[in-house]
Amino acid sequence: HVILNGMIPYEHRPSDIEKLIDQPFLFKRLNSQDYHSVYPVINQIAFVGSACIYKWFGFHAGTIFLRLFLALCEISTIWLLLRWLNKMQIPYERLGWIVLNPLIIIETYGNLHFEMVMIGFLLLGLIHAHSPIKKGLALALSGASKLLSLMIIPFLLFSKSEKLKVKFIGAFSLFYLILFLPVLW
Repeated sequence: HVILNGMIPYEHRPSDIEKLIDQPFLFKRLNSQDYHSVYPVINQIAFVGSACIYKWFGFHAGTIFLRLFLALCEISTIWLLLRWLNKMQIPYERLGWIVLNPLIIIETYGNLHFEMVMIGFLLLGLIHAHSPIKKGLALALSGASKLLSLMIIPFLLFSKSEKLKVKFIGAFSLFYLILFLPVLW
């Protein structure tokens, strides 16, 4: 709702703009009314989609939109995980540990956490490890969905070629900047 009202979510705390948003029902449900947003760009884009659906169809439709978005991301992650398991020659049976894990199901669909989005982009980066541009884009998207994935970047710099390292760092930096440009403007 903040972005739909023309504001940047990183500049204002929900408690500062409660009256502008005029959504007391939603405001009471926030768990961090006095903190600035910590959600990266991909999350903010999903929240804007949910806010649009909420505006047109109501609260439950907005929540269902987020759950469907996360389900689509999980399906994509499972598909990428199958590709990665095949590439690493790991038995597919191990996939069940992730797909049927109750903690992942509760965190993704119950609490609407975006780890599946991050993991999907992270897997995409690992699958395209040979291409520094594709790997840079995938990891920028992963970092733009959950900042936690940025911690593994130093481990991805292990390459025999300095040229590939520089290309990866350049691609990652450029894509990451482009992703965050709308909120830095």
